[in-house]
Amino acid sequence: MFDKSIMPDDAYKGSEPYIFISYAHKNGAEVFSIVKRLQQEGYRVWYDGGIDPGIEWAENIARKVSGCGYFIAFITEDYIKSTNCQDELSYARDKDKKRLLVYLTDTTLPEGMSMRLNRLQAIHKYTYKKDEDFYEKLFSADGIRICCGDGEGEAPVPAVSTPAPSPSPAPSAGCAAGILQNKKSLIGICAGAAAIIAIILAVALSGGKKEGDAIAADTPQTSLSEAAETEAAETEEASEETEAAAETSEESKTEAAKEESDYDGPDYLDFHGVNFGMNSDEYMKLFADYSPYEGLGEDGDYYTCATDVDYGSVKAKFTGWYNVNGLVNLVCAMSYDEKLFDDMTDFFDNHCEGLVKLQDADHEWKNEEENISYNLYRSNNSESLYLSVSDEPHRGVKFFPFRSFKMGMTPDEALAAEKSAKLTSDSCAYYGLRTMYYDGPFEVAGMSAERLKLEFDLNGLSGISYIFKKDDKTLAEVKEKMTRLYGKFQAFENDNEQKFDFEVDGGSLRRVAYITDNDFIYVYMNFFRNKDTFSYAAWEWSLQIDSSFDEVIEKKHVREDDIYTDENGVKCADVYGMKYCGKYDTQKVTVGFKDDKVYKTSYFGIAGENYDTLKEQLSNLFSRRPVKTDGDRIVWYYTDEMNFILDKTGDGVTLGFEKV
Repeated sequence: MFDKSIMPDDAYKGSEPYIFISYAHKNGAEVFSIVKRLQQEGYRVWYDGGIDPGIEWAENIARKVSGCGYFIAFITEDYIKSTNCQDELSYARDKDKKRLLVYLTDTTLPEGMSMRLNRLQAIHKYTYKKDEDFYEKLFSADGIRICCGDGEGEAPVPAVSTPAPSPSPAPSAGCAAGILQNKKSLIGICAGAAAIIAIILAVALSGGKKEGDAIAADTPQTSLSEAAETEAAETEEASEETEAAAETSEESKTEAAKEESDYDGPDYLDFHGVNFGMNSDEYMKLFADYSPYEGLGEDGDYYTCATDVDYGSVKAKFTGWYNVNGLVNLVCAMSYDEKLFDDMTDFFDNHCEGLVKLQDADHEWKNEEENISYNLYRSNNSESLYLSVSDEPHRGVKFFPFRSFKMGMTPDEALAAEKSAKLTSDSCAYYGLRTMYYDGPFEVAGMSAERLKLEFDLNGLSGISYIFKKDDKTLAEVKEKMTRLYGKFQAFENDNEQKFDFEVDGGSLRRVAYITDNDFIYVYMNFFRNKDTFSYAAWEWSLQIDSSFDEVIEKKHVREDDIYTDENGVKCADVYGMKYCGKYDTQKVTVGFKDDKVYKTSYFGIAGENYDTLKEQLSNLFSRRPVKTDGDRIVWYYTDEMNFILDKTGDGVTLGFEKV
C-alpha cells in the first residue's frame, strides 16, 4: 500500500517544555516518522522545520537547544559525520539538557565521542522487530514526559476515597504511556468515575437533611459504600454489554462488506513498500532484485528506476522521482493492453476506499485525506500505459525549475519561449559563450533567487543558474538541500563550491553545483556533451583576449622554435595538439600578441566538411549580432571590442577572433 507523506506537523512554537530533535537530514524520512508519532501522542516537538525567518541559522538552533526541555539525538554514520549535528549535541551538553540517544543504525562512535556519551541513556531502534516495542521504550524514557500534555503526563487522581476498583494512572490526553490503552481499561475508568459520582451525590443528599430528621422504619438501611459498589458494578456490567454489542455490530458490518465485495483481482495499490519521503538508497534497497539504476532529469529532478517489477498481473518499470522532500512521485510503466486499462480503471473506480474520481477526468482519482493523486494514462504512441502516483503537497517543489527553457534550444528559441520574466541583458563573453540574464524573484526549492542566468554554446542552451544574494542562512540552506538531494554524486567540495556530477546519455555529463563570491551564491546546472571536455566555449580560457604572453607559453608548453614574428611584424606563437570546442581537430592554433597580450587567435586545419555545421551553429549562437559576409568568410561583430571570424581556406576551415 502506498503510504501518505510522513512529513510531521509544524514545529512547536509555544513556551511549554519541548523536545529538540537533532538529526542528519539524510535520515529525515525515518526521523520524521518518529516525530510524527510523538506529535500524535501529544508531545511538544521542535525540529528544524521551525526555523524562524529573518534569524541567523546558527543563532536560531542555539536558541532552540537552550530553551528545550528534552533533547533527542538520532545517531547514524551520517549524524557523526555532520559538524552541525555534533555542535547541537555538544551545546545540549553544555546547557545540561536531559539527553536521549536513539540509534537508527548499528553505529560505532569515535572514541572521543563515545567517552563523552557513554553515560547517556540510549535506545537502539534497529534492534526492535516491532515498532510498537520501540515506541513503548521511547515513551518510557527517563524525563521525556515533561514535554507531553500537562507536564508530567499523568491524569490527576480524584481526592475522594472509594472502595471501588481504582484504575492505574493514565497518561494525559494524547500521551502514550508506552502502550495504547485498550477498550477494557477505558471501560474500567468510566466505571470508577461513575462510582465516584454516585458517592458524591449520596453525600450531597445526606448532608442536605436537617438535624433530627428520621428515616422511615421500613426503609432499608443500605450504607453509602454499598450503594456505590452496587452502582459501579451495574455501570461496569452495562458498559461491558455495550462493548460486546458494539463488537458484534462491527463484525456484522465487516461480514456484510465482505459479502458485498466480489473483487478478487490484483491489488493495484501494492507498490512493494514504497513510501513518500523515502530517500533513493531506501528505494534502491527495496528493488535490489530488479536491476535498479538512477539518474538526473533535464530539470534537475533526480530519479531511480527498477525494471520488470511484479505489479498486479503484469511486469512494470517503477520510476521514483525525488526533490528535497524525498520521493514525491512514483510512475509505473506497463505495456498497453485494453483489458488491463479497463481492469485498472474499474479497480480505482469501485474497489479503493477513500478515492474520489476528479471531475472532468475519466482516469484521475484523489485521496483527499492523504492528499495523494492517481493518474492512469496512455502514451502518445499507444504502446505504454502509465500510472502516476503523486504526493501533491510536495511534488511541485523543484530545485531547478526550468520554466519554459530546454537544454539545447537556441538563444532565439529561448527568447521566444520565456514571456513572463524580464530580460535584462543579452551579451557574449570573451570565452565564446552567450549569456542572458532575467530579473526575478524566482522560487527555487522554497528559496527566493534574485536573477536567472542562461548560457549558450555551439550546441544551444548548456547551462542555467539561479543567483541568490549571499548570507550565511541562504548558503547553509542551499548546501543542505543540494546535499540531501544529490549527495551521493558529489565530485568536489571546498568552502566556496560544491559540485555533483551525473553521467547521462552514454558519454554526456550533467553537473549540478553552487559557487559563491563576496556578494552572491550561484546555483547552476551545466550540460556537457563530452564528459572529458567540460567545455564548448569558442576557445580555451588560457587563450582569451588579453591573456599574457608568459601565461600562454607556460600553460600550453610552447617550444622556443614555435615563437616567431610574422610578415606584419606581429609576435606569434604556434600551439599544437589542441581541439576547437573540445570536438574539432586542428593542425595548429596561432596566437598573436600586442604588448605581450593576446589580441587574436586562429584555429587552422579543421576539416572542410565541418564548415556548414559550424556556420549554422555560430549563426545560432551569435544571432542578432551584426555580421559581414564575403564569400566563405563571415565576420560577426561579437562584442564592441572583438570580432569572430569563420573562413574556408583550401580544404580546411579557419576559425578565429581578433580584438578590434
